[in-house]
Amino acid sequence: MLKGKVMDERAKKILMAVVESYIQRLDPVGSRHIAKKYGFDISSATIRNVMADLEELGYLLQPHTSAGRIPTDKGYRFYVNNILKEQVKVNEGLLKELMKKLQEMKDSIDLLLERTARSLAHITNYVSLASHPFTGDTIIKRIDIKKLNNSQILFSFETAEGNLKRRILDIPVTISQNELNEAVMYINSMFSGYSLKEIREHIFYEIEREKVACDALISKALRLCREALLAEDMLFVYGFSQVFELPDFLNITKIKELIKAIENKHLILNLLDELIYKSDGMKVIIGSENQIKEMHDFSIVASTYYEMDRPVGAICLIGPKRMDYGKAISIVKAVSEFITNLLSDRRKTWLTRN
Repeated sequence: MLKGKVMDERAKKILMAVVESYIQRLDPVGSRHIAKKYGFDISSATIRNVMADLEELGYLLQPHTSAGRIPTDKGYRFYVNNILKEQVKVNEGLLKELMKKLQEMKDSIDLLLERTARSLAHITNYVSLASHPFTGDTIIKRIDIKKLNNSQILFSFETAEGNLKRRILDIPVTISQNELNEAVMYINSMFSGYSLKEIREHIFYEIEREKVACDALISKALRLCREALLAEDMLFVYGFSQVFELPDFLNITKIKELIKAIENKHLILNLLDELIYKSDGMKVIIGSENQIKEMHDFSIVASTYYEMDRPVGAICLIGPKRMDYGKAISIVKAVSEFITNLLSDRRKTWLTRN
């Protein structure tokens, strides 16, 4: 029994074993399983008594009288805090292959983040999010627009730091490349050298002014500019199909709640702002710790990435509370460090040249 209902080292080992076992096999964990797999040089009965004490302390839960026990959010938190103190094991081969794929996209931060989100979803079977590294202070240096077909254009812009962003936009009306070239000249003359924040403050005024001036082409160009440049809430999200396959979410309602939460960009961006600007590097949010109610059945593993010493974005994995935290933490940490190094090297190169 636990003295004063405070965990001793034996109880901590048993709790870690229960959480680890549940992560691996989903079924409630019994004392006989722990005794057989881990031993600890104690009897199954003793382990059962310790597990009962851990349940009383709020670390474990017994879903049915005859069943074993499963971790509570408090139990998962204890587990995560302990593995974060240790050097999490990394699959070097897996990370090497991932970094090779990301290296191929290093010249375009958008393509890099898209590849990152897609790859993490594939590797982990969790939902992955990557937020772009632009802030309201980002200075726009040059804009370009190319026609892809009758319904799509490629909108690209370069920042003063040398980052290049590209976006494919749907256009509801036909417009020629010559007209786009004319629009680009106007947009560059208006907004080159301005920050995204300054553009936000001026572009709506300019659109209203052009309505009065009755210049349809310029009005179209400004609307395209608004759609492409002011999408500061752009997120790269992948992995919903993988999460559907996890046994944790046979109840489709839980997945619908997650999709609803992520589609509400105001909520998810507030969460990312907390992760980026109010945490130091790695962050794990478990179940009810999340401020978003619809995500209480999920956990988030996230890490901020930086440009020099400035936090500018986040890489996140969203999975069941029974997620493989060790694997998730090691991968997210490695990827965020890779992106940090890439952005910082770019920034140093730009500073040297200028």
